Amino acid sequence: MSALHDGSVKYRRVMSALHDGSAKNRRVMSALHDGSVKYRRVMSALHDGTAKNRRVMSSLHDGSAKYRRVMSLYYLYPLRCTLFRRRFSTVV
Repeated sequence: MSALHDGSVKYRRVMSALHDGSAKNRRVMSALHDGSVKYRRVMSALHDGTAKNRRVMSSLHDGSAKYRRVMSLYYLYPLRCTLFRRRFSTVV
């Protein structure tokens, strides 16, 4: 989070996009702040300043179909793993 609050123009654009008040963005914010190791890796990777990560940040907030797919896959992954484990624990 210290990286997020560096006061840069990029940060302000990202935060304004995240706080547009939609249900999707509330879910995203709660998922981002779960404190998991994966979250910390994601945040450090997003803010390392590489060209690739600048492209990632700009594409994350453009509302494209790719962005929606990426976000749905990222946040459904734990649920899918849980369902997978449940299914095979009942079979075995």
